[in-house]
Amino acid sequence: MYDVFLHKTDDGFLLEYDQTESEATPLLAYLKRHVLRSKVKIRQLTDEVDIWATWGSEADKSWESPRQWNWGRGGAVEPVWSGDEWHWGTQQGVFLDRRAVGLGRRLISRKSDPRTSPICTFVSGPF
Repeated sequence: MYDVFLHKTDDGFLLEYDQTESEATPLLAYLKRHVLRSKVKIRQLTDEVDIWATWGSEADKSWESPRQWNWGRGGAVEPVWSGDEWHWGTQQGVFLDRRAVGLGRRLISRKSDPRTSPICTFVSGPF
């Protein structure tokens, strides 16, 4: 299937994924097939939003730390987080990419003016 990031916006959610063609059904078509009669609208934002990845900053080293892992009975592996602070970051529209050490940050901005405030906040499950 797809690896995705799910971001909350003021009027819904933004689903970030790689659009590279593959053998899988295109994600947008797959999701629209499951909407049925529900009050859900799905649309492409490729022409409106940019996603940026940044890495290599000295500032990133302040939040990077060795990971501890929790192995589930079914084989799933999850990181064990410590501390009270939200582990994906607290700055609006800037997300600490903690999937692996050194991945840096992900930033979301409007294409019309990338200097404006980012448009999303990160959302964590369960949904």
